[in-house]
Amino acid sequence: MSRLSHTASLEVRTQKGNPVLAVRTGHPADSLESLRLVKSSRGSGWLWRNGRLEPWETRGVLQDGQLVIWGETAHDLEGLVASEWVLDGKEAWQLQVSLVKAWTTLARQGALPAKFNPSTVLLARDGLDWAVAFLPDDLASVLTSVLPLRCREDWEPFLLPDSGQRSWPFSSMAFLWRAVETVLPWQQGDESFLRQEIRDLAKSLEGTELPVGVDSSTRELWLASAGRQEKNQSPDWSARWSEWATTHEQMPAIEEREALASQNRLQGREFRSFWRRRGTLVLFIGASVLAALLVAGSIVWNIVKPDLSDHWTPREVAQGYYQALDELQGTELRKLLSKNPEGGTALGQDDEQTTNLFVLVQVRTAYERQSPLLKASDWIAKGRPALDSGQLLYGLSGLKIQQGAIPEQLVADYTKWVSVAPAEAGASVNALGEIFQDVIRFQKTWKGWKIADIQRSIRPLP
Repeated sequence: MSRLSHTASLEVRTQKGNPVLAVRTGHPADSLESLRLVKSSRGSGWLWRNGRLEPWETRGVLQDGQLVIWGETAHDLEGLVASEWVLDGKEAWQLQVSLVKAWTTLARQGALPAKFNPSTVLLARDGLDWAVAFLPDDLASVLTSVLPLRCREDWEPFLLPDSGQRSWPFSSMAFLWRAVETVLPWQQGDESFLRQEIRDLAKSLEGTELPVGVDSSTRELWLASAGRQEKNQSPDWSARWSEWATTHEQMPAIEEREALASQNRLQGREFRSFWRRRGTLVLFIGASVLAALLVAGSIVWNIVKPDLSDHWTPREVAQGYYQALDELQGTELRKLLSKNPEGGTALGQDDEQTTNLFVLVQVRTAYERQSPLLKASDWIAKGRPALDSGQLLYGLSGLKIQQGAIPEQLVADYTKWVSVAPAEAGASVNALGEIFQDVIRFQKTWKGWKIADIQRSIRPLP
């Protein structure tokens, strides 16, 4: 028979000639765990026995190798023997019916702890009857916190992860289910997944998963306690469970289900649960991977795909280069080069100036809501008027391209115009023009003719 383990247990002791109910903590008296337990030992609990609930007040601690916390109660303690928490069969069912009667009685008095945990309740027996001791809240919390991991893991499938009104109904439902079937449909090996499974029962648990043989009132109450609460159902858990316990003291005849069918059912739930919990993440990852592949493919394709400029002659490449320079098109400029431009060279200077001016124009346009750029060709066509404050003059004029000394060489002559900030505040912006001569060397690459180098000379306008 399966049982839940715990370090603590109940015992009846004699203190000052009177029987008292004590908790043997299972921890050495000189341990750090016992020090914490001593600090939380004072409090009020309850003892339910023979359908009657009486307070249990802690009075002190004893040491007989282990720490023992004792308290007084008006209940008769004769014949009580500590018991473990049984999980299987009729004995477990009767235990849970007794526990339901105990916690619903405590709930009606407004004294039910906010959450069921492994140390909230300890058990004792008197023949076939059960006695239920509700420990003081602080003591129960510390006992649970110092419970060994192996013990806590065994309790997890029966615990609602969150505090609240449904903690006790959920645990009662889970223990009753376990009394008639050995596998709970939400059990998971991983603790975090298990807790999420329990939270998700409100959406995922189906009536077809309940044990075959429980009656309709049990099915309805169990589903509600798992979270499948109907809108018009009463939220008074103590009343509903108390009424149920008076008519369900005997375990029903449960139809045995084949292990394979049970396993298939659980696997189906796990599959649906996985897609419910992780479906969005899987789809997101899939979409992200697909997007990454598309982006990577697009980048690779943009690198290797043919460009119109790949079929240009050297003269067309030179014309395209100076057009891109004039229009501040850095991407088009770099397409026409055989390799990345080095800083300090004419190609590097052109690339840097194009990039910087493009960024400057975009920033000022966004800030000023209009472009500050005045193209040199437009300015010349208007007769070279005086520049307004803030105008940014830039561009080429008079471009002429001639054959160089060798076939792979061309010579380009042109004038570059830029605006120059005035020397004094309030003065007009000046236009500066310089005559450029570029000796362009070309190289035949796998993508056609490209510019390999430019040797540049500059002189002022006469």
